[in-house]
Amino acid sequence: MQWAFEEGPPIFERCSKLIRTVVKVFNIITQLGFCAVYFVFIPSTIKAVLDPYGIIIDIHIHMAIIFIPILLTSLVRNLKFLIPFSIIANISLGIGLVMTLYIAGRDLPEISSRPAVADLSKLPLFFGTAIYCFEGISMVLPFQNEMKEPEKFGSPFGVLNVGMTIVGGILIMIGSVGYLKYGEEVKGSVTLNFPPSL
Repeated sequence: MQWAFEEGPPIFERCSKLIRTVVKVFNIITQLGFCAVYFVFIPSTIKAVLDPYGIIIDIHIHMAIIFIPILLTSLVRNLKFLIPFSIIANISLGIGLVMTLYIAGRDLPEISSRPAVADLSKLPLFFGTAIYCFEGISMVLPFQNEMKEPEKFGSPFGVLNVGMTIVGGILIMIGSVGYLKYGEEVKGSVTLNFPPSL
C-alpha cells in the first residue's frame, strides 16, 4: 500500500508512511478480532463436551488454559515449523467436516420449508460472517514469500485460487446443510446445535 501511494499522485506521496502505519494498525485490529472469536469458540466447545461428564469448569478457566498453546503457536515466525500442527489440524478438520455433514445431513427438511433470502436486517451479520470466514487473508503475502515458486501463487490454478475455491465450496456446503437442518435456530457454529449426547 505504501508503494502505491509513493508511486501515485504527489498529494498521496506525502501520506505513504502514514498509510503504511494505518494498514498495519487495521491488520492488527482485524487479527485481534478474529482471534477473539477463537477464545470464545474453543472454550465453549470444550465446556459443552466436558459438562455432560460432570467435569464442570468455569468458561473463563477454559479460556485461560487455551491461552497458553495459542500464544505459543502465535510466537512461531517461520511457517515451516507449523507444518506438523497444520497437518494434524487439517486431518482433524477433515474428520470434523465429515462428521458434521453426517450429523446435520440426516433427516433434512424440504428446501422449500426454509426462506431462501433473509430480511435486510440480517445483512450485516452475513457480511461479518463472510469476512470472518476469510480471516487468513493476512497470511497471503507471508505465505507467498515463503514459496519456492511464488509466481505460481496467483496463477489460474495456483495455490490461492484452488485453495479459495475449496474453502468457499466447503463453507457453502456446511452453511447450506446447517441452515436447511436448523433454519433460523442455527448457531454461529453448527456444531453448537448438536445435542449434548454427541
